[in-house]
Amino acid sequence: MNTLKKRVFTASLWFSGAFILSKALAFVRLAIMARLLSQDQFGLMAIIVLVVASLWALSDAGIEVSVVQKQEPTDVWLHTAWQMSWMRGMLLAGICWLSAYPASLFFHQPELSILLKWAALIPLVHGFTSLGYPLLQKSLDFKKRVWVDLSKEVVFTLVAVGLALWWKADVTALLAGLMAGTAAAVMVSYAVHDYRPRLIFDKVSARQIMGFGIHLLGAGILIFLMTNLDDAVIGRLLGMEKLGQYTVAFALAGLMTSQLVELLNAVLFPTLSSIQDSPEQMKRILAKTLRLMIGVLTPIVVSVLLVTELPIRIALGEHWLMIQPVLVVLVVMGWMRGVGKVFGPAILAMGCSVQLHKMKWIEFVCFVLLIFPLVLYWGILGAAATLLIVYTLSLLLHIKVSEEILGDVSQLLKFGFRGALPALIAWLPAFVLCEFLSNTILHSWLVLFVFVLCWIVVVYGMERVFIMDVWRRKQGEL
Repeated sequence: MNTLKKRVFTASLWFSGAFILSKALAFVRLAIMARLLSQDQFGLMAIIVLVVASLWALSDAGIEVSVVQKQEPTDVWLHTAWQMSWMRGMLLAGICWLSAYPASLFFHQPELSILLKWAALIPLVHGFTSLGYPLLQKSLDFKKRVWVDLSKEVVFTLVAVGLALWWKADVTALLAGLMAGTAAAVMVSYAVHDYRPRLIFDKVSARQIMGFGIHLLGAGILIFLMTNLDDAVIGRLLGMEKLGQYTVAFALAGLMTSQLVELLNAVLFPTLSSIQDSPEQMKRILAKTLRLMIGVLTPIVVSVLLVTELPIRIALGEHWLMIQPVLVVLVVMGWMRGVGKVFGPAILAMGCSVQLHKMKWIEFVCFVLLIFPLVLYWGILGAAATLLIVYTLSLLLHIKVSEEILGDVSQLLKFGFRGALPALIAWLPAFVLCEFLSNTILHSWLVLFVFVLCWIVVVYGMERVFIMDVWRRKQGEL
């Protein structure tokens, strides 16, 4: 067990550093492109991503997840999985190319036709990604795996910003950056792991992969629809400019909240898969993870609620201030989504993809019932409110399913939700200060400084034992 703890801790350090760097790059890219591109150009890019991502989600057989979850995959099994991946990529590229013209008609955007034909290269290239990528996650070797993620973000940022500055500041810069980043990630995936695929296809292995992934496919489709159908509704009903505003608000909120889930879950899933026969041990790890997730997300949400305009002015500029109410709702939604998804790796690690599928159907029905009337009534704010309601329901369902497979989780929840206390305590003096100050940039920085200072003091007072334990582990690693 000590060896597992050491591997998890080392993996967390490497992935944390890479995560911070990659999100910093994404933030810089968003900040620069938001000042160079018009809002409707972001709307066009959102439609391109919607079409490509929808095809990928509608065909997700859970290949990478199967590699991580399977205890001892054979070489034949891995070669079969890789062949399924590249064949899927070629199929999706063809479908994307054929769907280009119908999509341009549906959204009343003629330029979408040629853009989507170029975008067909993305799933084609991505399908050839080495299975060394999930194998590194399986072995918790994030020291090598992070290079794949970083290469994509670095190349995406350099190409997109470079083209926008020195050639053409429109959606083609974003598309070219995404294509270049995808190609870079695929090449690096072969450099960081010694797995080399062979043209071997085993029907038995393929059936095993599909058997595990069929429910993940159903759940993945529903998750995709809940996180992307709002873009289609907004683009169709409200136009590209409103879609651009919503997309940028969603991206900014994601950088601050929901994308933090990737940081923990990438390490948590292989860890829990390795101890799937010990529910009590899984609950202990989940409790600590939940407390950490809540402890990180809550101060971010409270900060945005206190000084909403500040992150918009810093990241996007004053001409994006109209997204302020949408950003607030999406940040709260990100908290619900992040906390709920802490339980997802435990559900998958126990092989309970059927329960996950059923849960997503409940969430999807709720989403469909709300999205159209709320968008028609409140516009893009209605779309954000829909997601907030759905992910609140998702959190409750994740807790319920986790209790069914792990037993009583009440102590786990009590321990985890204590992570919110430091931010809630620090909020009080910052809120009182807000009442005496005007709404200026300087005063916003002062309020944020007071909140962060109080939060640090309270966190140290409540969590110093945990902090010292982490520090000792770090010193041991060094």
